[in-house]
Amino acid sequence: MSSRYEFHELKLIHVFVWPLKLLWKVLYIYGVLCALCVATFLLAAHYLWTDPVDSAYQIYRQSMEATSLLGATSRATWLVQQSADFAYWLFFQVTQLHDILSRLTHNIANSGTDATIGERLLRPWLKELWIAALAVKTFGSRLMLLLTGWPVLLLAFWCGMTDGLVERSIRSACAGRESSGLYHRAKYAQLSLGATSVLVFVCLPYQLDVRWVLFPIAMIIGILARIQWKFFKKYL
Repeated sequence: MSSRYEFHELKLIHVFVWPLKLLWKVLYIYGVLCALCVATFLLAAHYLWTDPVDSAYQIYRQSMEATSLLGATSRATWLVQQSADFAYWLFFQVTQLHDILSRLTHNIANSGTDATIGERLLRPWLKELWIAALAVKTFGSRLMLLLTGWPVLLLAFWCGMTDGLVERSIRSACAGRESSGLYHRAKYAQLSLGATSVLVFVCLPYQLDVRWVLFPIAMIIGILARIQWKFFKKYL
């Protein structure tokens, strides 16, 4: 009897805990992607860019203006701005790096005798801090840009799924050959393509038109969705 009660208690705990676990996983992935974006920007600043701060700012400005290229509404533009501000708040304002960066920028011409120990340690890294701040805001804006483009991806998936289901009906009527392997490969290829595309787009330290990311991805997703649903449980 006690084991049954323990089982129900564990199930009850799982019901209340799983949203927290999901939130933790989302924040973990969000933090890892942001850290990779900052790392690529710093590497580009060290090895590729002649004017690192200006180059990082131009990339951020281009990502903020990209909503007009998609013909997005003012609400989408607001979401992109809020996403960039949230990323900056999470990684700079919560950690007090924003205040330190502001004080260092205003007191850069002073001797720094009144600065705290943390400010003195971070003073030689002022340029890197500015690049990291711009990288974080670029990461937030680019991530929301991909999310605002979900109707294009959904339309491509829907068209591919419809075409695949039509061909599935034809194959079912003609006693066509079954291939569950192709179904699963196409399904996993879509997941891999989505994850890789997000990683490359949000971390690339160059100005990149979001249309060159969304439309090729939509085309490939449509093709893979057609293959996936073409072989979906033909004899159901």
